[in-house]
Amino acid sequence: GPGQGCLLVYEGKIVAQVAEQTSLSLRTANHPFVTTLSRFATLFESEHKVQLYFYRTTLFTGVRWGTPLPVRYLDPVYQLPLAVGMHGTFSFRLADPQTAFLKLCAGESRVDLARIKSIFDALLPQFIVTTLAGAAYSCLDIDRHLDEIGAGIHARLTQAVADWGFAVPDFSVNGSILDAETRKTLGEVFAMRSRQKAADEVHLSYEQLERLRALRDMAASAADFEAEGAPLRFFFKDGSKFRPSDFRPFPSTLAFEAEGGQALAARLAEELELVNPDNLPLVLVVNGRGEVVFLSQGYSIGLGAQVLKQLK
Repeated sequence: GPGQGCLLVYEGKIVAQVAEQTSLSLRTANHPFVTTLSRFATLFESEHKVQLYFYRTTLFTGVRWGTPLPVRYLDPVYQLPLAVGMHGTFSFRLADPQTAFLKLCAGESRVDLARIKSIFDALLPQFIVTTLAGAAYSCLDIDRHLDEIGAGIHARLTQAVADWGFAVPDFSVNGSILDAETRKTLGEVFAMRSRQKAADEVHLSYEQLERLRALRDMAASAADFEAEGAPLRFFFKDGSKFRPSDFRPFPSTLAFEAEGGQALAARLAEELELVNPDNLPLVLVVNGRGEVVFLSQGYSIGLGAQVLKQLK
C-alpha cells in the first residue's frame, strides 16, 4: 500500500526493492525434498535463504526528544563551564531503505521506532554543543534564540542521519533548562556583580566592600568570639579608609594591624599557593601547631559563623 515497501534479501544481499503494490513470482535454488536431503549434514539448514524486509516511508511527526543529561559547554560571556538541558520535537521518514537496512538490520529481523530514535538521541548532544559554541550564545540568551538554535541543530542532524538513510523535514527546540549547579554558579556571579555595583556607588573598591562585610560579621558575633577566647588579628593592605565607628563593638580579642599587610599577603599567597591572591578578604584559622585548618577567600554570607565553628 501507499507508504510501504519491501526489500528482497537473498543470501544476505539485497537483490530487489519493491516500492509499489504489485505481485511477484520468486525463483530459488531450493528443490523440495532433494534440497532437504542434501542438507542432512547441516541439520537441514539451507544456504539458499530468502528474506523479505517490509518498511514504511510515511512521515513520523511530533517525535519528542530531550537531553537525558545536561550538555556542558563554555559560556562565551562569563567564561564559565555551564550545563544546559534542552527538549523539543522533530519529524522523520525513511528516505533510503537500502542504506537503512545495511546500517540497522545486521542480524536483526525487526527495527522499531525506539531503535531509530536512539540514533537521534546519540547525535543530538554533540550538535547542541557545536551550535551553541558556533553562535556564541550566553546561557542567558538561549531562550531568546531557540529558533536559531533549532535551525543550527536541524542542519547538522539532517546531514548526519542521511548517512543512516533517514530524512528530517522539521526540527524544533521548545525549551531549555540550566542544571542546579549552573544556576548556583550564575547566582554567585550575579551576587558579585551586585556587590561590585554597590561598592562603586559609595566609591569603594570591591575588595574594600568585601572586607567591610567580613568585619561586620565579626562585630555581630562579638560575644561569641569573646567566649571562645581565641586571639583574632585583622591585617590591612591599606587601612586608611577603615573607621571602627562604622561598626558595632568588635570582640575584645580582635586586634587590627594597619602595617605589614601587603608583605604578609604576598607571603601567604606563596606559601598557600593561592590561585587568586587578590580575592579578599583572606580568612585563616590556625591551630596551636601553626597548621591552617580553615581558609576562605572573598566574603560569603555567614563567614563569622563559619570561623566560630572552626574555633569551637
